[in-house]
Amino acid sequence: MFDTLSDRLSSVLANLRGKGRLSDADIDATCREIRIALLEADVALPVVRAFIAGIKERAKGAEVSGALNPAQQVVKIVNEELIGILGGETRRLNLAKTPPTVIMLAGLQGAGKTTLAGKLAAWLRKQGHTPMLVACDLQRPNAVTQLQVVGERAGVPVFAPEPGNGVGNPVKVAKAGLDEARRAQHDVVVVDTAGRLGIDEELMRQAADIKDAVQPDEVLFVVDAMIGQDAVTTAEAFRDGVGFTGVVLTKLDGDARGGAALSVREVTGQPILFASNGEKLDDFDVFHPDRMASRILGMGDLLTLIEQAEQHFDQEKAQATAAKLGTGELTLEDFLEQMLAVRKMGPIANLLGMLPGAGQMKDQLANFDERKLDRLQAIIRGMTPAERADPKMINGSRRLRISKGSGVSVSEVNDLVTRFFEARKMMKQMAGRMGFGGGGGSSRKGKKGKKGKGGRGPTPPKMRGGFPGLPGGLPAGMPDLSGMPPGPGAAARAGRPGPAAARLRSEEVQVRQGPMTGFHLRGVVLPDGEERDFWVVNGRVRTKPVPGAETIVDGGFLLPGMVDAHCHVGLGPEGATTLDEAATQAELDRDNGTLLIRDCGVPIDTRPLQERLDLPRIVRAGRHLSRPRRYIKHLGVELEDPSLLPAAVAEQVAYGDGWVKLVGDWIDRDLGDLAPLWPDEVLKEAIDVAHAAGAKVTAHTFGEDALPGLINAGIDCIEHGTGLTDDTIAEMARRGTALVPTLINIELFPSIADGADKFPVYAAHMRELHARVRHTVSSAVEAGVPVYAGTDAGGGVKHGRLVDEVIALHEAGMSREQALASASWAARSWLGWPGLTEGSPADLLVFADDPRDDLQVLRDPSMIMLRGRVVR
Repeated sequence: MFDTLSDRLSSVLANLRGKGRLSDADIDATCREIRIALLEADVALPVVRAFIAGIKERAKGAEVSGALNPAQQVVKIVNEELIGILGGETRRLNLAKTPPTVIMLAGLQGAGKTTLAGKLAAWLRKQGHTPMLVACDLQRPNAVTQLQVVGERAGVPVFAPEPGNGVGNPVKVAKAGLDEARRAQHDVVVVDTAGRLGIDEELMRQAADIKDAVQPDEVLFVVDAMIGQDAVTTAEAFRDGVGFTGVVLTKLDGDARGGAALSVREVTGQPILFASNGEKLDDFDVFHPDRMASRILGMGDLLTLIEQAEQHFDQEKAQATAAKLGTGELTLEDFLEQMLAVRKMGPIANLLGMLPGAGQMKDQLANFDERKLDRLQAIIRGMTPAERADPKMINGSRRLRISKGSGVSVSEVNDLVTRFFEARKMMKQMAGRMGFGGGGGSSRKGKKGKKGKGGRGPTPPKMRGGFPGLPGGLPAGMPDLSGMPPGPGAAARAGRPGPAAARLRSEEVQVRQGPMTGFHLRGVVLPDGEERDFWVVNGRVRTKPVPGAETIVDGGFLLPGMVDAHCHVGLGPEGATTLDEAATQAELDRDNGTLLIRDCGVPIDTRPLQERLDLPRIVRAGRHLSRPRRYIKHLGVELEDPSLLPAAVAEQVAYGDGWVKLVGDWIDRDLGDLAPLWPDEVLKEAIDVAHAAGAKVTAHTFGEDALPGLINAGIDCIEHGTGLTDDTIAEMARRGTALVPTLINIELFPSIADGADKFPVYAAHMRELHARVRHTVSSAVEAGVPVYAGTDAGGGVKHGRLVDEVIALHEAGMSREQALASASWAARSWLGWPGLTEGSPADLLVFADDPRDDLQVLRDPSMIMLRGRVVR
């Protein structure tokens, strides 16, 4: 469902990615494409107009222009507007205070009312109700018989005193049905009414009479999603002629356009309560506007997937299987049970389609043959109980017997057994790394270093891939998910992934993901210092309880993920690194608590790293803008003519993620000392260009002379700032200009001076700036300048040293809490990222002791969570 619309919208929004600034023309072009996509999907014209108007109004306002990533903000706006059109919040059935609750179904003939009645009754029965169906469609041939058959399949009684086929009074049947429900103590009555091939007066009058007779608590208008814009006309006619309280959409599986769903709610003002997308009784569920919007935009629907898993998995068996994973005792019998439970959830292609980014694999999913799983089941069922418990005993003759008994080739049996060994070894290693027991996959050795001999049978092969049905992989022939985009709005990156990307795919199972129901954490949440509970579901923080969530933290101190506000992932002591080396740098930062990085200029394209879910979030600034011989060679974009700076800034705005990096001063070899690179008037024009595009500008400065021009031009951030004076500090405080001192990098100044024998004035200047840096930072803090922690890692400073910088800031005059804030909640807020609040990304650190009392505590987090995954 919604395939065409989803493809078009995903394509339109993907085109926005990479644009640092969105002009009105960009927004107009995007809205025009969205408008065409909606109209082609059969969405009613008035709805399209209102939808586009809402997007334009918000996208052209401060909500986008002030955003760090305008393109992502537009995606967010489209998602929110789509949720609004679909109804906003999920609407539940209104149940009567005094049973029975009466639900009346109305709609045209062929909309699927009778089948829907059975689905609704089956759903109510699962919710703990005792429903009864009442056959009031006495007009359509065999309608009563059909309802009786559907009711029998659903295990729900049907009240049908009249045979139908034109015989009987539907109003009397409805009244009698209500009396029977009271007598038999049914708490919900579902009344199936007659339809017509088209809207007519007799249809409306009959439906209105039934409504008056039974006074239903809910009147549900059943509409066929395949009739497109006609659904709106029909809905309006029933609203005016009969009146209804909610809508049920049927046959969504057969409608690639889905315009009805986007139109009915907006036009009629009544919410969509349920959606039916198949012929089976289970192909029916509550309609969630937010989840549907997420699926339309290609963001997946993990919450529905979680709910389906909760319904079909036996929790005790799942826990027992999890325990076996850690000890390497998993058997093929366990695998068979888990595979059968997954298959009960529905077609595998449908389940995978709920994952974010699965829309880009729809062809593979559509072509997947479920019979491959049947063959796997046949192979396992062809084994003896002993063989399932210990596949090592399956030698050549046994494999031949199994292949003949299950009707498959020997090679298929070999493949299954091989994958089983691979998966069992991988899962044991994963459990060992996460502290759940298991040996971490290492081989035990006997005396003299020789491997001890175990039982007879084939030696488990070296891990090569995954095993069907387990996190390690899927059966041969199933869609390859390794290339699936990691999340909403993620655009495909140019270039083939190198070893770092390959390493992610083979090791990402080491990152502990939450159980299907989520994680529960309890502790003192900083910065407010209150002990609270919160939950993590789908990578987001939730403040309301989540049933069945696994408690992984009970006590301690919870800190929003730390921020390195000046870092260079992709830069090393020798200059540019490879992408794999850059990934290793980011991993080192992550493992030391840095979960958000403000990149301050690198010579390589690190956008592929942004797609890796195991690495810190990176806010890129593009490349340094400098002048020839006035900065480190080959590191930045060198401009011969300083007047070209505004144009160069515009280019970097488009390349980065809302930040532009300038080199403010550097040694001038003709003068023999630090000197500014840019005329003041050029700086003002360049910074204005960035601000007009919604971007911010940061500048490297060591000396005093460049600072007044930069600050007065409206610079957003000063890096290092060792040359700040009382006057420039006061002006920064007045303007709110941020300072990132990089104190651990300033410690290198004496060695820099020692190597500058040819420039004695410069050398003396660097030593003097170093000597007063702590006083400079203390004065800035006292004056109210926003100060943030940044390491300048990537050149002379190693990655993973953010805690050293936090401690240095405290020693320079910040209180412990100020220093902590400069690398956590305050820095996150500055960069546009929230702390630990409802709906925020679950990026956090857990400590046994309070880091506000001792900053050294930051060196030893008991847990690191990134995007809702426990990474350490």
